[in-house]
Amino acid sequence: RMQEAQRALLSAAGLGPGRGDVHKFACRVSLALEDYETAWDQAIRAQQAGIDTTVELTLLHQRSAAPANLEERLRAPRIYVGHYRVFNPVEQAVLRRVSLVLAQELSGEPEIGLIDREAMADYRLFIKLTKLAEKSPRKLEADLELWESADDLYIQASEALGGKRKFGKRVHRRRITLSDVENQDLVAAELAPHIAELRSRLTEQR
Repeated sequence: RMQEAQRALLSAAGLGPGRGDVHKFACRVSLALEDYETAWDQAIRAQQAGIDTTVELTLLHQRSAAPANLEERLRAPRIYVGHYRVFNPVEQAVLRRVSLVLAQELSGEPEIGLIDREAMADYRLFIKLTKLAEKSPRKLEADLELWESADDLYIQASEALGGKRKFGKRVHRRRITLSDVENQDLVAAELAPHIAELRSRLTEQR
C-alpha cells in the first residue's frame, strides 16, 4: 500500500511540479519506505515550493548522506510558470498545456525551484501568445518572458497610481516557435534550448 501511495504521489508531483504539499507527502511516504534518495529529492522540491520541510530534512540528515548539491538546490530561485490571459478557450487550453510542459521540463533543472503560488515566487515565467495555427499541425509563436517579482511596496505604489502591472523588472524575453503543440515530446525538445538559456540568465542574476 505504501509503495502504491508513493507511486501515486510521485505521479501527481510529476504532473504538477511546484505543488509543495504533494512533494512533502511524497517525501514522507518515501521516508517510511526508506527510499532516501527519493525522499531527499521530494523534501528539497517541497522546500523550493515554499513548504517547510525542516522536520523531514532533519530526519534525512540523521538517516542518510545529503546530496552533494543540497545547499545549491535549497538556494535556487523560485519560479512561477504561467501564461498571459487570452479569451479564446482553445488558445487558453493550448497555453495551459504548453505551460505545464514548460514547468515539467524546468523541474529537471537543479538550479531552478518551481512554485505554484505566484505571490511567493522570486521570478515569474510567462508565455505571451502571438500566433496559433488553426489547422494541424498547430504551430505556435509566442514570447517567453521572465520577470522579477515585484515587492509589496512596488505593487501597492503601482495600484495607488492606477497601474495594472504587478511584475517587477523584465530580465529576459525570447521568441519561441513550437512546430506542433499537440506533440508533447516535440514541444519539450523545442523548449530545451530556451530552458538552457533561462538557466544561464538566472545564474547571471544571482
